[in-house]
Amino acid sequence: MVNIPKDLYEAAAIDGANVLQKIRYVTIPNAVEQHFFIVITSIINSFKVFGLINLMTHGGPGTSTTMLVYNIYRTAFQYGKLEFASAQGIVLLIIIFIITWIQFRIQKKKMKRLDREDALMNNNSRTGKIIGTICIWIVVILCIVPFIWMVSASFKKEKRIFLLLHLG
Repeated sequence: MVNIPKDLYEAAAIDGANVLQKIRYVTIPNAVEQHFFIVITSIINSFKVFGLINLMTHGGPGTSTTMLVYNIYRTAFQYGKLEFASAQGIVLLIIIFIITWIQFRIQKKKMKRLDREDALMNNNSRTGKIIGTICIWIVVILCIVPFIWMVSASFKKEKRIFLLLHLG
């Protein structure tokens, strides 16, 4: 909100906008990128609660605090069903991918208007786009490595996987 130019608020006030109109037409459109980042990271972090559940409750009482990530852990390492756990991991990956894809589609529609305004002012930064693309590819690669391990582990015998885990 600090990055929103005060000139926009002043122009809205001159045009006769009230507080709600300033929020709707000035604040929200100019804070789209921040909202997008917060929503995506919050959704992804909600799936990464393994540490808290494992340390505090172990999924209990009963299974009241068991989340998908903790269930994957229990299925693989307590019950020894690695194939089912890897399938659960793939489902989790697909869920996170779909949520992120939907958010990107929504963000893309909202940003088209801003990009058109940017192009009119010749303010496009090619370097920023290149750095952003490189960062996205690094994240994608870091996410694919565990996925490949998970898929390859589902084809190995359980004893061999547990042996490899205990040796490492």
